[in-house]
Amino acid sequence: MAGEVSAEDLIAIAQGNRRVRVEPLVPEPVSSDDLWAEVDAARESGELAKAIAHNRTVYQRSTENPGHLEAIHPDGTRELVRNFSFNN
Repeated sequence: MAGEVSAEDLIAIAQGNRRVRVEPLVPEPVSSDDLWAEVDAARESGELAKAIAHNRTVYQRSTENPGHLEAIHPDGTRELVRNFSFNN
């Protein structure tokens, strides 16, 4: 809703200059085959990694290098992490 209603709209609603109508939505059913096909397409295009990262680097265990972490950067690139430390 935040992407559809501006601050100006909220002020106008509060002042009584605009009206809000709430309507129930009927979602379209989605088959699991369609859902997984979309996930696979997003994975192959690199969009899945970008969506998961949300403009931050995320880490996961490396499947190719046991005992190491793999960094997935916001642009979808991956990097093997050999040294990892927490900065307090």
